[in-house]
Amino acid sequence: MPTDRALFLNAYYSAWSSHWLDHAQLHQAIKESSNVLWIGSYFELATTIADSSWVIVDLDPEMLAIGRQRLPKVLAVQADITRLPFRECFDTIVVLGAVTAYLHNNTLVERAAQSLKAALIRHPSARVLIDAYDLDSIHCSTYFDCRGEWTFADARYTHMAQTPISARSNGVFLSTLTLSKEEEQERSTEHFQFYQRAYASWELAESFESQGLRLIEHHADSQHGRFYHTYTHT
Repeated sequence: MPTDRALFLNAYYSAWSSHWLDHAQLHQAIKESSNVLWIGSYFELATTIADSSWVIVDLDPEMLAIGRQRLPKVLAVQADITRLPFRECFDTIVVLGAVTAYLHNNTLVERAAQSLKAALIRHPSARVLIDAYDLDSIHCSTYFDCRGEWTFADARYTHMAQTPISARSNGVFLSTLTLSKEEEQERSTEHFQFYQRAYASWELAESFESQGLRLIEHHADSQHGRFYHTYTHT
């Protein structure tokens, strides 16, 4: 059973964070797919498009339990993006929600690239779609420094995100997130801290291409402090 902390994060991802993503990039990636691997906790985005051929992966068992609840027809696997237990299984791999933010050094990025490449079928149409926080624009957006209000599952939430300048170094930054829920005249609050990473586009591409994945499309979304890369086999 997911803890309250996991449920709070799922509400935040579903009702707030997912609106910062470019959904057109997702739908373009999966429009001709037959076997999709979905990595990360933004399960709400997949509820209307996933079918039984999909596999979802998350490292956190509680978030994965929520994924099983939201997507009961798909296979759910607990795994690390740097050590995926798949070999040439998928024609499309979707890694959204800035999973890359938790790859704090280039060694981890390269291991993730190796793992994604191994899971991708050997075919010219095979694709990996991945997003990342953009080093030049993420802190110009309000995503990590804002207050927001939203509703999810009939409850009212507020959040406060803060990332002081002193907590930023070489692309890695410490962000604090406070989530509060009001329901039936009761208020509950959870606090989170995350070390995350932002990238220059060339920096991420260089690490992926060194492991045999070729960048075929770049899409910048500076308004939301992100960029999107699509890769295929070299």
